[in-house]
Amino acid sequence: MLSGVTGLAVLAFLGELALLAALAVAGARLGGGAPLAVALPLLLAVVWGRWLSPRAPRPLGRGARTAAMVALVVVAAGLLAASGLPGWGAALLLGVGAVFGLAERQAG
Repeated sequence: MLSGVTGLAVLAFLGELALLAALAVAGARLGGGAPLAVALPLLLAVVWGRWLSPRAPRPLGRGARTAAMVALVVVAAGLLAASGLPGWGAALLLGVGAVFGLAERQAG
């Protein structure tokens, strides 16, 4: 394994990718078509890169970071549910939420 990279870090990265995919799917299914399917993941990427990533230029404090991550997972899960995929929304909420929670706990 790469130096400093844990299995939990890999799972957290996969969770980030799952959030991007969930927002793309939800955007496409909610009637926005391609523009919304691109805009939602792009917005997430900007927010994540600016405030939540390990190398963010303006990282949030630990409590604010955790709250922002929870909010993003809840919003993505809600959008999936609203787009007609409630099971996928629940799976995202439970799976990615758990991984992010464990990763934040380990980081603290």
